[in-house]
Amino acid sequence: MKLEFKDVINKHKGSPAIVLAHGPSLNTYLNKLENLKNSGYILIGCNEWFSFYKSTPPHYHVLANNIYTINKLYQTMNQYDTTVVYADSVDLTDRKWVEEHLKCNYLPYDQRHNNSSPCGCSYPCCSRIIKGRLTIQEELVKYSNINERYGSGDTVALHSMSLAILLGCNPIYFIGIDLDYSLGFASHKERLIDDIDVNNKTQVACMNDYTDQNIKNLIIINKSAIAVGTSILNLNKSTKFDIFPIGEIAC
Repeated sequence: MKLEFKDVINKHKGSPAIVLAHGPSLNTYLNKLENLKNSGYILIGCNEWFSFYKSTPPHYHVLANNIYTINKLYQTMNQYDTTVVYADSVDLTDRKWVEEHLKCNYLPYDQRHNNSSPCGCSYPCCSRIIKGRLTIQEELVKYSNINERYGSGDTVALHSMSLAILLGCNPIYFIGIDLDYSLGFASHKERLIDDIDVNNKTQVACMNDYTDQNIKNLIIINKSAIAVGTSILNLNKSTKFDIFPIGEIAC
């Protein structure tokens, strides 16, 4: 069933959440996820999460790219009781096709066209604008009443963290957002789509060019969290950035 943000805002008010990205620090929590989920933690995964922890489906599956698209992953998505949250401003899968083929709950969102305005990029996304629809960044501004908006996002983890805030989760922990793509990815068991080799460090290391921008956006997101009394904690004790306090979950 298709959802809107109004259907999920504060849905998990006061519940703890864990935002899961795929940096190597995720390895420290891979064998703990099932217990954490059973203990009431809301798990927010991204991209091809099932290649990393297939036995523990997250509650939410966040995407924002044109590689992991609905038309490529819908059969797998339909196997799980997971709400798919995808940027239909960058995944150009026909919306009617999505409605007909995606059987799980899903929430399409825009992360490019603030004020329903063209973004001016060369990607054919502006035809996807829905007049009056807020971007996820604008939803966070509205929710937190902080008049500072983070950018379109160079990592899907930004939108995962924003979603956790909008869900009303507190505290929010995260792991795997290491912001050093030269380290490669966490352990995985299954081959990824499109012959993407997540162990090819050279292939993904260029993402380090966006580190400063990612840090700037994380600072803005954290301001929004603080404004609504939400704590965000980094589970990676070896983190290379100090925006968030270090947290630990006893499990």
